[in-house]
Amino acid sequence: MARNCCGIVSITTGAQILAVWIILRDIDSTGKIFVAPFPDFGEIFTKLAANLLEVIACMLVFFACNLRLEVLMKPIVVLSGVNLAFSVLTFSLTVEGLIYNKTDVPKWFRHLAEIGNVTDTTDVDKTERVISQAMKFFTVTSTVTTGFTVWFLIVFYKCYRHLKNTESNCGKLFPIPKIYMMRNTHTCIAGGTIYERI
Repeated sequence: MARNCCGIVSITTGAQILAVWIILRDIDSTGKIFVAPFPDFGEIFTKLAANLLEVIACMLVFFACNLRLEVLMKPIVVLSGVNLAFSVLTFSLTVEGLIYNKTDVPKWFRHLAEIGNVTDTTDVDKTERVISQAMKFFTVTSTVTTGFTVWFLIVFYKCYRHLKNTESNCGKLFPIPKIYMMRNTHTCIAGGTIYERI
């Protein structure tokens, strides 16, 4: 039985657990969109669309694992790859901003400090200390996020490969009664279920 990278549960169970976690995260994220102090329509639409696509892709994971159809895993694998690309980009920008404080990310933090009255922006030294602390925190969080994104992609891709190998080994799968296995040699077992190869 294929195991996930933790070696605790099967790869299909691991993929479904991560799918549930992503769905719960997207629900929480969607709720926070509507309580933002200064909502922007474009930002709201973008986040809602992204969350909806991710939820749909995660729902397909359950169908993929239960029906043993690897094609239904493709949306979540693609989205995980896109998320990883954004995570790596964010990580790169934060590291660059940590080294060079005149780049875009530190400027963005200065802008947030100004509009949020986080600190007296006339006190340059104090402002720069706040920006430096924010950059360090943002770098740590982006590092952790990138690590989790890599892990998610690995688990979903392994699940996709596992389902693809299962289907290729068994051909087109149709559940058959267990008693039929005794009279038919053209059978295979996938995920604890007996299937007929046709």
